[in-house]
Amino acid sequence: MQARKKAEIQAKRTRSAARLLKKRAKREARHAAHINHSIAEGVVAVAQRTERGIALEDLEGIRERVSRFDATSGPHNRPGRRSARSSLTRRGAWGCR
Repeated sequence: MQARKKAEIQAKRTRSAARLLKKRAKREARHAAHINHSIAEGVVAVAQRTERGIALEDLEGIRERVSRFDATSGPHNRPGRRSARSSLTRRGAWGCR
């Protein structure tokens, strides 16, 4: 729904639409920062409770350092990930319909 509203505002191409888009972008940025902060707080709380450390890594240049998946071994074709077909087969094998 948000994407549709944004598209509608962009289609108007007026100064007020541009101001509104800027305002919405700031709101989205604040929301993203809040969500990221909440997640980080949760990670730290778990680390403190379990007396574990948190490892950080510099991800700059990660795309050049790590090989990409090709079409046959992409992220959706990893072992352990169930496909819709395999789950149907399993349900049928267990007598569920």
